[in-house]
Parts: sequence; structure tokens; C-alpha cells
Amino acid sequence: MERVQYVDKNIELKFVERGCSLGFACRALGIGAFDVRVFEDGKDKKHEIAHLSGGDERVPMPTVLSNTDNLPEELLADMYHMARCRREMKRVGTDGPHYEGYEKGYKYHRERFLKNWKQHLKAEESRLVEH
Repeated sequence: MERVQYVDKNIELKFVERGCSLGFACRALGIGAFDVRVFEDGKDKKHEIAHLSGGDERVPMPTVLSNTDNLPEELLADMYHMARCRREMKRVGTDGPHYEGYEKGYKYHRERFLKNWKQHLKAEESRLVEH
């Protein structure tokens, strides 16, 4: 599911990433600056698990404004860049400049994120079993 909302001529992209059931919302804060929120889908409510702010690919680690689940930095960085690239893909359109670069970035960060997300969940599950 993907929803595009225009706020003051700014695209805010909201989507649920398959394979992890997390919701993402990404919007631009200005030229080269982005705001990403990550939500855990629940049956009764949506719980924000991370709020990230940062720049483009030249800034590998965004500023972490909230991280309620204490997720590792590498996972947060991939979440941020995955959402940022997907938003930029929507903004420029398939015929737009740099679309292929954003698509490549999205696929790269998505693959890393999903791999690390699964490892994170296994580690959390093991930690809970031990206690």
C-alpha cells in the first residue's frame, strides 16, 4: 500500500514495506533534507518506533530524533535511506532525472534493511527466551 500526499507542494510518501510490516512516512524538509517516521503496524493502533532526520546519500547516518525500540544504528540508517530513495522515486517519476539512481539506492537499502531486520528479530527473540 502506498499513499502520496501533497503538502504545500511537497510530496509526503507513506507506504508499508512488504517483508517487515512496518509503515514509513517520508517528506522533504528542504533541499536535500528529509524527515522519516517508521511505524509498527498493530491491530488497534500504530506505534512510532523511529523518527529520523537527515540529508542525502552523502550523510550515511541520519539524526535519530526517537528510537523507542532501541534499534541498531545500521538498521536505522537503512530505514532512512530506503524511505528517502522511495520518496524521491515518486517525486521524479519513472521518466524523471535520476530515477534509476534512486531506484538503485532504494533496492540496495531495502535489501540490507530486510536482511538486518530479520537478524534483529531473531536476536530479540533469543534474548526474550533467555529471560
